[in-house]
Amino acid sequence: MASILKKANLDWADACFMSDDMNDLTVLRRVGLPIAVANAAAEVKKVAQYTTKARGGDGAVREVCERVIKARKVWHGLVRKL
Repeated sequence: MASILKKANLDWADACFMSDDMNDLTVLRRVGLPIAVANAAAEVKKVAQYTTKARGGDGAVREVCERVIKARKVWHGLVRKL
């Protein structure tokens, strides 16, 4: 992940990371927006700033993408283009 951030000229605080398992706790603790899916391990949910309503594999990524797009106030413009 560090190489991706460097290539994009971003810091860890600029990143979002979504997980369901404890092996990702180190990354979750470094990013600016740690996210857990609904069926994540309790330890992951404890670190997360947001926990999805959807379970992993059942639309959790879509849920987060929609929230980000709507927060940026561009949702309606994108929908109209479709």
